[in-house]
Amino acid sequence: MRSITVGRRFSQPHAERALCCRLADFQPQTRGLAALPAPYRIHHPTMLCTAIKLDESVIGTLGEAGRHADFSEVRCLCWAAGDAHAELIDGFSGALDPSGLSSRVSPASKLQHFLALWRDAYECRLLPASLSASAPPAEVLEESLRQALHAFR
Repeated sequence: MRSITVGRRFSQPHAERALCCRLADFQPQTRGLAALPAPYRIHHPTMLCTAIKLDESVIGTLGEAGRHADFSEVRCLCWAAGDAHAELIDGFSGALDPSGLSSRVSPASKLQHFLALWRDAYECRLLPASLSASAPPAEVLEESLRQALHAFR
């Protein structure tokens, strides 16, 4: 695949997350695809956005013409290679649906993973001795994140 055309509801950040670098570590040889003809390779798509409409028409959402143009669905599925199952996420809040807990892709979850990696790296002596195991700057960031999340609820 060399190009992708996305319709009017194009969101550059969502498209980048969905399409860019997802296959960066993909190695055809490890997937039984070594015999694919040249120039088979992973292409990194260019992501561009424009404020100019490609056409001036209106999306028909009435009757048969618009039965597939439904943008009211708030549920999102999130999964990655190695996951046992997909997470069902509320697209408005970012919380797991229906439990309301934080998803593993939430900023709070990512911060927790970062802090755990920091501690592990410190314990394995992978960090300079001048850095603290408790990572005070990250703890300050964590508290700021908690306050921001509380303000949005």
